[in-house]
Order: sequence, then structure tokens, then C-alpha cells
Amino acid sequence: GLGGLDVSAFLDGPGFTDRAFMSSTKNLRSAILYSGTKQGFVGTVLCIEISTTNNGAMIMDFSQYPSERETVWNACSHIQHTPGKDEVVVTEEGDLVKIIHVLVSANSKAETVEELEGRRKRVVESVLNTLHDDVFLRVDTVASSAEFKARVSQDPHPNMKDRFIESIKRE
Repeated sequence: GLGGLDVSAFLDGPGFTDRAFMSSTKNLRSAILYSGTKQGFVGTVLCIEISTTNNGAMIMDFSQYPSERETVWNACSHIQHTPGKDEVVVTEEGDLVKIIHVLVSANSKAETVEELEGRRKRVVESVLNTLHDDVFLRVDTVASSAEFKARVSQDPHPNMKDRFIESIKRE
């Protein structure tokens, strides 16, 4: 049940990918409770067409609502409208509910949170290592220039040059 959300952009587009896990139920009455009819809207329910390859995980034994036969779909699953199959039903209470048929494709290539964090850490470390190497190269380039050597020769403590350069690199 979509709680009265406007689905026109979804119906006109190629579908969408939900970034989070998506909970669903096999109980139409439960879905209708979440459809928006109680808020005075024409209710909207997505009817997921399942197959042996596109199927969510049944979590009845772990669900807060075990009688609902709850199914969870993987984060980053893609939801696509299947035109021509939609229907409108009238509930026993007289509410109108539009049932939109969809296909859900679970993205098996989606990374876990731990994998995403690991990848982010590797990218940051790579950037920092590159910056570190660039600073060292720049310091060495400047330290070998004629201008720097001329300036060091005027310094009252010319023997401190190497310690100065190392302190810059260490920082």
C-alpha cells in the first residue's frame, strides 16, 4: 500500500529503485490498510508479480506481523510497472483501490553497507596518499630550485635546511 502517494511519475517513467529494503505482504487486506483509503484517497496498492528468479525473502518467522506473511525485498531493487494489467477494486467498506501490477528485480550486485564503507575508505586513503605524494614531490622540487638554494645560503642557520624540509613533510 502506498498511503495515497501520487504515482503518475512512476507510471509514466521506466520505474524506480528503492534505496532501502522494501517490505511487502501477501495479504491484500493488509496492503489496503496502507493504501490511503483511510485518509480519503483512492487507495493504491502495488501487486508484485513474482517468479522463481525475482522473489523476496519471506520473514514470517522474524516479522513483527507474522500473520501478514511479510516479504522483504533487497535494498536497491528495481520496481517496474507492467502496463495493461492494472485494475480497480471496491473494498467491502466501499473504498476504491487501484492495484498496479509491477515487476521487482532484486539487484544482486548491490553492495552491503560494509562493502560501501570499505570502498569509501579505500577511495579516501587513495586520495590522501596521492596528496601526500604530491606534497613530497612539490617540497623536493622547490628545495632543489636555485631560488630556494640562494635563500638558504643567506640563512644564519643553513645546516637546518634538511630538518626544515623534513618538518614540512612530517606535518
